[in-house]
Amino acid sequence: MKICISGISGFTGSYLQTFFTERGDEVVGIYRKDFESPEQLIHKLEGSGVLIHLTGSPVIQRWTSKNRKQIFESRILTSQKLVSALCQCVNPPDVFISASAVGIYSSAGVHTESEYCLGTGFMAEICQAWEEAVSEKPEGVRLVNIRMGIVLGRGGGMLSKILPLFRYGLGGRLGSGHQAFPWIHIDDFSQAILFIIQTNLSGPINLVSPATDNSQTFTRALASVVKRPAVFSVPSFIIRLIFGKAAISILDGQSVIPQKLLEAGFEFQHPDLQLALKESV
Repeated sequence: MKICISGISGFTGSYLQTFFTERGDEVVGIYRKDFESPEQLIHKLEGSGVLIHLTGSPVIQRWTSKNRKQIFESRILTSQKLVSALCQCVNPPDVFISASAVGIYSSAGVHTESEYCLGTGFMAEICQAWEEAVSEKPEGVRLVNIRMGIVLGRGGGMLSKILPLFRYGLGGRLGSGHQAFPWIHIDDFSQAILFIIQTNLSGPINLVSPATDNSQTFTRALASVVKRPAVFSVPSFIIRLIFGKAAISILDGQSVIPQKLLEAGFEFQHPDLQLALKESV
């Protein structure tokens, strides 16, 4: 296959590049400069089999007016430009996989792709606008919105930022610790993307482990893996002081089930959090 990946320099994008290249597929990166040239986007997309859209600036940062604008535009404007380029392709990709996030859901209840409650606030609004921006893709292109949980793996993502603290025995519970912690191992993430490409799945797909862990379970599991205590806790008000309104991304979690993948027969290789962490540190 010829596979185009936007956000290819990020953690998940670079991993997918290696994964598909080792399979023998042709991988074409879409970079920031490509979004400045409609002709360049069309050239890269023309004749490809799959487009995977992962571009977006980090959400876990203080949400100033400037940062909120950057977080929003890095997702919505790039999505609109990709859709415009797809509509001008003579031979557009057969499959368009566009990133979204479990932040689209409410922090209350348990959510599948068929039974869920949308959340409110900035993160949920971004996800809804993100999915709306790619909905005008050309007819005949199969669209998949991957609603991603926290991706665990070596060398990147959220884990790389907090692992040093845990190695020094400074890790601990964030807030109450009871908030849901939807996650997926990077190997399962990559295999799920391939599974989606090779099947007829479409629409929203929850890319999370079937396990339903919370933040406290994650803290204990990671501390156990690195063989360090995790006796500290960071009160919610401290997190709010540091991150402002962005603290909701840390203190609120969504309980999510990957119903579509499970019903389609996808088998997770890393469904256990502690074992997944052992493969990630």
